[in-house]
Amino acid sequence: MTRATETVERIKQFITTSGLQPGDCLPSESDLCDSLGVSRSSVREAVRTLSTLDIVEVQHGRGTFVGNATLRPLVETLTFRMGMLHGEHQQALCEVVEARRGIDLGEADQVCSILRGTNDEELHRLVDQIAEMRRQGESFAELDRSFHITLMHRAGRRIIADLVAAFWEVQAVTMAKLPPSTVTDLPSAHTEILKAAEAGDVNDYRRAVCTHYEPLLASFRR
Repeated sequence: MTRATETVERIKQFITTSGLQPGDCLPSESDLCDSLGVSRSSVREAVRTLSTLDIVEVQHGRGTFVGNATLRPLVETLTFRMGMLHGEHQQALCEVVEARRGIDLGEADQVCSILRGTNDEELHRLVDQIAEMRRQGESFAELDRSFHITLMHRAGRRIIADLVAAFWEVQAVTMAKLPPSTVTDLPSAHTEILKAAEAGDVNDYRRAVCTHYEPLLASFRR
């Protein structure tokens, strides 16, 4: 392990053991050097690395703050790798959509258990807005993203929600590179998914999830 890599790990450990949260300010560069016992160059290189990972955020003139630790680096790496698959974008998209479907199917028990008997106002609002956008023939992509992320948050699956958001972004960026005629139908079984979740019916939930993703998968397979 290089000195810079070791410093990265030490700063990450400092953040967690100190109980720092996103937006909290880190000690000054000189204080970090003293507390970690490393050189300024090691701290600076480590901070640059952590910044690219969204673990810290450098605000010039103000200091270094704990970042949101999003999955943005993962999204950028995956979209870049998919861009390298010349002529295989549709197969790669199949894998991404299948991954999204797999997450939803795997979380069925948790989602139905937590949402059983509820009537979530925000989720119903999103479902109604999606239905209206479909009737008007307009894109509801961002609403779809919000629905799936909110659903996982309601089920108490914060990390899963981050993964859902990451795969959704990868899918959206890659789809934007395809000819408009590639996708002939858009998935929309949001109403059925929510209804099954609130009824606590795991089997119906899984059927609705498969119905939701099948049009996209069929388009990419063609």
